[in-house]
Amino acid sequence: MSSGCVELRYFLSSATLIIALCVLGCADNSREREIEISCIELAQQFTRALTSRNYDRAFSMVATTQREKLTVDHLKEGFERIIPQDWGDTEPIEADLLPGGKSAYQPGDVAIIYVSIYGDVYSEAVVISFVLEDDVPMVGDVEFGRP
Repeated sequence: MSSGCVELRYFLSSATLIIALCVLGCADNSREREIEISCIELAQQFTRALTSRNYDRAFSMVATTQREKLTVDHLKEGFERIIPQDWGDTEPIEADLLPGGKSAYQPGDVAIIYVSIYGDVYSEAVVISFVLEDDVPMVGDVEFGRP
């Protein structure tokens, strides 16, 4: 076999490996982005449950591993500390990934979402971290109030 054929085989093998790695990397990024989008949607649902004072519904979105810490009473007390009963309209509610990338992530976090809650006089926020439970995003922790 000539050296040209060996070089061509080496090149094709290397190119195949690079393409395979790119496809796998894109698939991982695609799944990661899919999870982030799901977390943003879930953060909006969770916050709307809080703003409608449906704390049981919000609690149903909490990961089972966190339910001793994030009880219904904890959710109610934390939320009503920043958004009192006489707050008024809480729309719009806007959610997006926490700025600053993954530097604030704790082990197990798949996304941290910053949710703005607008009011007539000022706005407030909740920061929600998400974990996977049986491959489904669930609320892992909540920080009430603007950072």
